[in-house]
Amino acid sequence: MNNNGDRGQSRPAAGRNPLPYNNARQGGSAQNAPRGRSQASAPSAYDEYYDGIFGASYDPQSAPPRSAQAYPAQTTRYAQARSAQTQRQTSVGAAQARQSVSANAPVRQNAESAVRRQASTGIPASPRPQTAQNAAVRTQSAQQYRSVPPQSATRQSSPRHEAPRQSEARSVPARSAASGGRAAAKSAAPRKHSARRSQSKMTVGCVIRRTLLVFFTVLLFAVGVILAVANTLANGPSETARNKAVMSAMQASATKWAPGLFLSDEVVNQIIEDSKVVVTDVKPITDVTGKDGEPTTVISEDRWAKAIDGMIYENVNGKTFKGYVLLIKDPSRVSVAISTKDFSYASRIFEIADQYGAIAAINGGEFPDNGVQTGANPIGLTYSQGECVWDDGLLRTFIGFTSDNKLYVEENTTRAAADAAGIRDAVAFQNGNTLITNDGENITYYYADSNTGVAQRTGIGQLADGTVMFLVTDGRTASSMGATKNDIIDTFADYGAITAGLLDGGSSAMLYYRDWYDKYNVDRDQLDEWQLMGLVNRYKAFTNPRTIPTFFIVK
Repeated sequence: MNNNGDRGQSRPAAGRNPLPYNNARQGGSAQNAPRGRSQASAPSAYDEYYDGIFGASYDPQSAPPRSAQAYPAQTTRYAQARSAQTQRQTSVGAAQARQSVSANAPVRQNAESAVRRQASTGIPASPRPQTAQNAAVRTQSAQQYRSVPPQSATRQSSPRHEAPRQSEARSVPARSAASGGRAAAKSAAPRKHSARRSQSKMTVGCVIRRTLLVFFTVLLFAVGVILAVANTLANGPSETARNKAVMSAMQASATKWAPGLFLSDEVVNQIIEDSKVVVTDVKPITDVTGKDGEPTTVISEDRWAKAIDGMIYENVNGKTFKGYVLLIKDPSRVSVAISTKDFSYASRIFEIADQYGAIAAINGGEFPDNGVQTGANPIGLTYSQGECVWDDGLLRTFIGFTSDNKLYVEENTTRAAADAAGIRDAVAFQNGNTLITNDGENITYYYADSNTGVAQRTGIGQLADGTVMFLVTDGRTASSMGATKNDIIDTFADYGAITAGLLDGGSSAMLYYRDWYDKYNVDRDQLDEWQLMGLVNRYKAFTNPRTIPTFFIVK
């Protein structure tokens, strides 16, 4: 039988060595030795059994030819012995392979390959202990074996092809015992690095996804809470809270639609109509001017003597708002500024101050606004420096100064009435925004008890001695929700105003005073970018300070 895989065949014909490696062991040629077997290797069980059958001194070269037919019994016993030995070696190799599975993955793969190779080729698995070093050697040997052309693996392979593979197999342990593990580690390093990079990318993506998930979850939760609160206010047991929420939403053009989400149009319109109901409070003008008719004021002469720029700036606070007051001693310094003569575009309050050389300013009258427009042109009758600059025929609350520097506040004033009153500067703002008037004998306060909405507000008033008062309040913050219409009236009354009107508010509410923080020793670090540009109030809106067409300025 040939050890290269010709199992089950009869012995070779006469004149050939029946077992080539026997010849190699007995000093014959090494060319016929099986691949991977040393010439000086110890006799195997096959050899011992063969010697027992034919004799230890048997020489195949000189003996007469024998065949399987000549020795049927011996041939059968030889085949049985070889089969038993093969099974024992296969069992040992499989057991060792199973022991190495949990110790080292490459060893496990090589052991399994050895078992498969044993099953396919009939070459017994090596009984050597399966170590990591042996595994590296076997791996490299397998790679070299696979690199040989296919024809060299056949039974008819020539010595020219067999010898290099034998030498390579024998030289691998000496060369790779120490470097095999390192080579395997080096070859595996790029794959580990790529795995780490892939894991890193997956980790970053996972973090981003989770962050977005948390963000949108919180956002949806906040929206849900807001809608739940709004629904409770709209449909809850308290009509006062409902009306206040509706009127607060109606103060800003960007939120006028909100009440319609929870209430019918009939209910919303009824709340708005109720807010227009005015409750007047009348008292003698002498309560402000004194019994002798001489004007009195809460601002003493000593304070005016220390005034900066002929003006006094101070803060005022209410229950739900923070306000800013600017008192101007000389009313002739107050006038109306417009963005352009033809109202082709609107301007910001900072630009108007530079354009007119104004030291202070507040926003003015009404303009078309759907929450997006810039307000290039005014609405209602408008005067600037003694000239009527806009008249669209719409009748509004008319607020301005006459030629003798008296503050004029009236409802539905026509151009003819304005000219008859000698108006020099004035603007218009919606209807029902008259706050305080006087007829020389009595002062009338126009309270709106049902208008409980809070917002950012702007107002202008005049004291009995002619002092002009600018008032602007913050809103839309936790520290200053905003002021109601009655809050503005009470603040003017506290300063002794005998005439006052309400101007545009919301995101249009602005008070400008050039370098006010330096003049009043305010820490710049506590101010936002708009305040550092001269804005006194804290501007709270979703956009930059608005561009509008009209302003009251102080030169």
